[in-house]
Amino acid sequence: YRRGLGVDRSVDTSMGMYAELAESGDALSAAALAGRGDEFWWLSYSEVAGSSALRWSAQRGLDELSRRLIAAGNDVNAAGEFGRTALMEAAEANHVATIEVLVAAGAQLDLADNRGDTALILATRRQAGDAVDALIASGASVDRAGDAGNTALLVAARRNYTEIARSLIAAGSDINAVNDARQSALGVAEIRDLTMMADLLRSNGAESSGFESRRRSTLSGLRMNAGTSNGKSMWFIAAERGVTDALQTLVSGGANVNQVNGSGKTALMIAAERGDTRSVDVLLAAGANAGLRDKRGRTALDAAVVAGEPGAASRLLGMRRATPDYDSYLLRSAVASQSQATLDVLLDAGLTDVAEKETGVTAFLLAAAHGDNRMLSRLAAAGADTAATDTFGRNAAWYAADAGASTNFRVLASASVDLGLADSNGDTPLHRAATRGYLSVVNALSGHAALSDTPNSDGFTPLMLAAVNGAHDVVDALHDAGHDLESTNARGNTALHICARRGDSLSVQHLLQRGANPKSVNRERMNAEDLAKRLGHSTVIAVLQSH
Repeated sequence: YRRGLGVDRSVDTSMGMYAELAESGDALSAAALAGRGDEFWWLSYSEVAGSSALRWSAQRGLDELSRRLIAAGNDVNAAGEFGRTALMEAAEANHVATIEVLVAAGAQLDLADNRGDTALILATRRQAGDAVDALIASGASVDRAGDAGNTALLVAARRNYTEIARSLIAAGSDINAVNDARQSALGVAEIRDLTMMADLLRSNGAESSGFESRRRSTLSGLRMNAGTSNGKSMWFIAAERGVTDALQTLVSGGANVNQVNGSGKTALMIAAERGDTRSVDVLLAAGANAGLRDKRGRTALDAAVVAGEPGAASRLLGMRRATPDYDSYLLRSAVASQSQATLDVLLDAGLTDVAEKETGVTAFLLAAAHGDNRMLSRLAAAGADTAATDTFGRNAAWYAADAGASTNFRVLASASVDLGLADSNGDTPLHRAATRGYLSVVNALSGHAALSDTPNSDGFTPLMLAAVNGAHDVVDALHDAGHDLESTNARGNTALHICARRGDSLSVQHLLQRGANPKSVNRERMNAEDLAKRLGHSTVIAVLQSH
């Protein structure tokens, strides 16, 4: 408390405070803290959760805050617990402006995370097409291989992202590069029956995928091991390679189509997880049991949906034991996999979105949490309950506000979602956005007339929450919208009282500049200066006395 900041000098406390500022988007306060010298010696350390302030801001697309943090000395290439840099976070979240800020500051384009994936590969996996184009334009390597030896083009081929594949090919990506499993992009497309992707690759010079060579090799091994103890191994090799001829030969020879490997997986599960529709068809025709579960309790259909493989999922759907709970689990899994095509397959088959019994979470709520407008629109059109709330009374608007997904609110409003609904603690989406410091969400809610200054169950208005969390730009927006600086909580404390009590001199100064009354007293007949004196916040006292 030596300088009236309201925190001790422990690493955990200080880093937590700095991370809050990063999350709030308050560039002014973050920069001020950064400039205070040795008191903030932890500035460039990783935050407890494995994320620095710069990575927090990059993940949320706060480009101005990112500039301030870089200027304050944060290492633009510092990696977190999982090897993630700020550029990777921005790329995965499709924040082009932040990518440009980071690249201009010297962010290395081709650094890899702990899995070996670069920013370009991460952006490709998340179908962040704008980020892919921005990284390519900045000079990112299109042929750098990541996890399992997959290049960005191989990732795009596997997920059937034809437009991203087109961008990568135009940028000179090696169309015949292979991964650790010796699969090329064309081989990946062929095994999944992705006709448009395969045609795109062939039209741009992709060579034969080598599938025929692997087929002959597998069949040769099969003949050599016929009647030996290696027969079971050959069965799973054939499944993993997608060699349907070998599977058919083994079935004809009496192979147990439902035998399991060490993980409890059948060949059908392996084929489904890989999106190998040819093998799925062969195995089902041979009598494979689609209802068996592996050691994790997953069926072949579960494996296909979790992996985001729509082709395999479509073939297995009709064999499931359909219940509302199971169907909704599949829908939530499709949303979590971020595979729009898989979600479409499930909804086209008539699956309905019902709440998980323990949490009340629905696929619609998860789509809001992911900030995915396409999934939200598709679920709403399919009849999902857009008014659904979880067990805490939080609706899709609350989830979108929590995620900072400001672009969701147009879709949510058109789906008749209540943008001002309070949860069980009295927190509305606006309360959540103010707490998180998401100005873009506040502005989006303003556009839909959802800026009520009603306090929550703890007596906190959105403006108080913004002030307490150092979100000065949100304070300004709310005040401009008519929120009262002099609103009080149950103890009669205004936002100024609360910030003074916490030792937050920056927020105190900002509130005073906005017109907060330093003479207002709470139920103890104490004003903000009285509270600061009680707790020894000398900097706050000085700010109040100089006003």
